[in-house]
Amino acid sequence: SVSWRFAPFTLDVEARYTEETRLLVGSPIGERKFDTFTPRVNLKWQPNDAAMYYGSIAKGAKAGGFNTILAPPGQETFDPETNWTYE
Repeated sequence: SVSWRFAPFTLDVEARYTEETRLLVGSPIGERKFDTFTPRVNLKWQPNDAAMYYGSIAKGAKAGGFNTILAPPGQETFDPETNWTYE
């Protein structure tokens, strides 16, 4: 995370890297590793002591996983889910 203040603005930039290993016990698939990169940018404007306005853009992620044991070959796992949020 890094912040830059240039009054009356503040810019925050964040970056996260997540690595998660999931294990399917009793399956020939065994384990699978999922990794995601999730950045975030936030800009704040404080024109005076009584008001502050901000906007942010962020990427969210949820690790992938395993489908049922009856999944067709090549579809035993599914990829991580990601989304972008704006506020």
